[in-house]
Amino acid sequence: MPEEEIVLVWCVKYALTQGLFKVRGTIRENGWFSCLPYHSSLSPKEWAATLGEALPLAEGLRQKKIKSLKKQLKRIQEMDITAKT
Repeated sequence: MPEEEIVLVWCVKYALTQGLFKVRGTIRENGWFSCLPYHSSLSPKEWAATLGEALPLAEGLRQKKIKSLKKQLKRIQEMDITAKT
């Protein structure tokens, strides 16, 4: 079994809560990233090889979250509060 190369990549998965940070691990053939020593994995959309690649991914997550919160706010603003009798 060939030895896998240990690399550093940027974790984007937690960009909205912890920010971008580097993790150490191996890139698997299917594009997933195995983090060391945490024994967890990041999907191809959750990590980037460079900061330049990670920033647009994080911005995409931010925009998606903003859109979701606006939708939630609109639903709450339009909500009618009623009492069950």
